[in-house]
Amino acid sequence: MDGARGGVWDGALAQWTSERGELCEASLWLGVGAGELGGQREAVVLGPGTVGRLAGVPVPVRVPLSEKVAGNFWLVDPDPAVVRAGLVGNLGRELGLDGLDPMLAYLVGPKPPPTPLAKAWRVLAEVPADPRKVREALERHGFGAVEVRKRGHPDPTEELARRFRANGPRRGIVAVARTEAGHRAFVLDP
Repeated sequence: MDGARGGVWDGALAQWTSERGELCEASLWLGVGAGELGGQREAVVLGPGTVGRLAGVPVPVRVPLSEKVAGNFWLVDPDPAVVRAGLVGNLGRELGLDGLDPMLAYLVGPKPPPTPLAKAWRVLAEVPADPRKVREALERHGFGAVEVRKRGHPDPTEELARRFRANGPRRGIVAVARTEAGHRAFVLDP
């Protein structure tokens, strides 16, 4: 495969497109079609009345040594087009966000980023992904049933949602991530 680098030909543009959070297309543009973005990757995010674009050569996610404190940071979930294009590190650098873990596509920061390229939620609590501890944290914030988002956890989201269900009146969001400290659960402000 002469001229190939990382599965993409030199001078080509590899492009991933999502619509309303669902990855719907991957394209490889060659020659004139690649234009000035040849040799790069691009994420195109289509939403109601918005278009977000991010192009570049992938860079690593920056992960700080310091711990984040619940209530003082936001969990940022890049759009699937950004993740598949390998541009999570690029998005983090552009928006001044850090990675939660070097191997995961979650970013964190002190405020929600103004971008159509990601969704963000304020972190209310961070606990080990033990169902008992997650339920306690959910109940402290008045949540019962939950939507689960995950990165690096082997169990299906529906199973985790069933295990984490608490007794509060409101519906919540829990993000589960495999970190160096083990599987962690983040109770998010919906």
